[in-house]
Amino acid sequence: MTTTSEFADRLRAAAARIRAEAPGFGPDRRTDPDTPSGERWDLGQVLAHAAELLPYWIAQVEMVLAAGGNRAPFGRVKTDPDRIAAIEEDRGLDTAELLDRIDEGVDEVVLSMRRLTPADLACTGRHSTRGVMSVSEILEDFVVGHLEEHADQLLQGADGEADEADGEPDDEAGGDADEGVGEGLGGEPGEDTGAEADPAASAGDGEAPAAPDGERAAGRRA
Repeated sequence: MTTTSEFADRLRAAAARIRAEAPGFGPDRRTDPDTPSGERWDLGQVLAHAAELLPYWIAQVEMVLAAGGNRAPFGRVKTDPDRIAAIEEDRGLDTAELLDRIDEGVDEVVLSMRRLTPADLACTGRHSTRGVMSVSEILEDFVVGHLEEHADQLLQGADGEADEADGEPDDEAGGDADEGVGEGLGGEPGEDTGAEADPAASAGDGEAPAAPDGERAAGRRA
């Protein structure tokens, strides 16, 4: 099982990669097409989603723990209206502000993870599309792996005019796939019904049945 210290190191590394690559991701550049929706995101969408996913998912972890595990329901899917609204509302913010929010989110997650015991990591919750997952799996798929996938997006994008494939906030991922309840490009395995069609999802998280957030490398996570 991955330790919380290892999760923290990977999370900080992903945030550092995002900060390093963001300046080179120009206004006409878009991420590679998401599978299977074909949606593509601009820099603002990627950063806005990366900034909002961190506090959302660590709060979900804490909710599962507060319920004593017991397969408590948690998470969201790409079509979640709050997720879509957050990406659309913040995509136009200054890049520096979004990067600072990502760093703050990483600090919040790392602080929360430091308090987790082995027993906490083994606690389970139930995601609507992914089924039963341990806290360790939630951290891997919806938090750490999710942010890593968004960092990868900034390396894979290509220059080009926005088009119908270019969407609004997708999902998240990547991830990013059902957000959990799945990113960015690379969501977590989830059910097909978890695909989001955002306004941000039109081209963002997925208008057409986007791949469940939980499917890595197959669709954005929520």
